[in-house]
Amino acid sequence: MAYDGFARRLHTMLPGGHRLRARLANSICASVERSARIAPDVKLSRHLVVLDGAGIGAGTLFTGAERITLGRRLKMGPRCMFITNDHPVPADHQTFSEIRGTNRPIVVGDDVFIGAGSIILGGVTIGRGAAVGAGSVVVRDVPPGAVVVGAPARVVYTRNA
Repeated sequence: MAYDGFARRLHTMLPGGHRLRARLANSICASVERSARIAPDVKLSRHLVVLDGAGIGAGTLFTGAERITLGRRLKMGPRCMFITNDHPVPADHQTFSEIRGTNRPIVVGDDVFIGAGSIILGGVTIGRGAAVGAGSVVVRDVPPGAVVVGAPARVVYTRNA
C-alpha cells in the first residue's frame, strides 16, 4: 500500500527517486538489489527477485504465484508484462472450471533487453545477452544472444553475446 501510494510518484518529487523505490520494493518483493532502477507505476509481485543493476520500465506488471527473476543489467522498455500463471484450454466436453491452472517461474538472464509492451509468459527462460523486440509475446525459452520478435516470439538472428 505504501509503495502504491507513495513510491510510484517519487520521480516527480526527488531526484534519484528510483533508488528509494528500489528500497521500498525490497519490503514487498522476495529480493531487490539496491542498484535496481524501478520506473514509476510498476505493479510488483512478492515473488519478484531483481538482481544488481536491473532496470524495470514504467507501467510494467508482474503477476502470478511463481518466482520471477530479473538478471543483472537488464534493460526494459515500458508496459511489459510478466505472467507466471496460465490456464490450459479444456478438452471437448470440459469446462474451464474443471481444469486446474498452472504456475511456472520466469527467469531473465544477465545483460538482456526487453522491448516496450512485451509479454513474458510462465515457464520461460531468456538467456544471457538476448533481446526481445517491442510487443513480442515470449512463450518459449530464448537462447543466449538470440534476438526474438513477434507473437509468438521467434528468433530472427543470434548475436555474439
